[in-house]
Amino acid sequence: MKIVLRLFFYGFIFLSLTSRAEVSSRFSQDQQELIKLVQQFYGITRAIYVGAEFNNEFKPKNHCPFMERFIVKESLFKSAQGDCFLPLRYPTIDEGAYLPDYPTPQIQIPVVKGNLAEVLVLFKKPDTGRVRYYLKKTQQGWRIYKARSDERAYVPENNTDPEIDEIPFTDFPPSADEIEREYHPK
Repeated sequence: MKIVLRLFFYGFIFLSLTSRAEVSSRFSQDQQELIKLVQQFYGITRAIYVGAEFNNEFKPKNHCPFMERFIVKESLFKSAQGDCFLPLRYPTIDEGAYLPDYPTPQIQIPVVKGNLAEVLVLFKKPDTGRVRYYLKKTQQGWRIYKARSDERAYVPENNTDPEIDEIPFTDFPPSADEIEREYHPK
């Protein structure tokens, strides 16, 4: 009887170890890198992301080089103050305002096609927005080159229902008109 219990016990341990290995290996190397990059992107403090504050000082010259860890250089445009235009991380929140707690991003499984990838980030209530990041693999690793966000994740992006209003998207990088308005306000 003791032998049967031991075999059962060791069999149970073996199954639990192999099931954990299966979960961790269900993502490809690229998918794991993309998830890690997006997690790090959301880990950037509000002071750095919005305020270009490094060591409690406004340092706009450091902002773009820092953001090149996450965004391709050709998508980064400087504002009139010298910091960079950045994609909205939280579609329904003004990141410039202090909040004690931001919603938790739920990173969906990345879709990889060669050197390009797409990562969808969803938010649950009270922030029901979504952000879709488009990334490409560079010599430095995966980088965001485009993003699209909206405030209504519950509405399909390809909605054709006339009863539902058109979804207002916010695109990144900014258009030439947006950059021009930054430098030449009316």
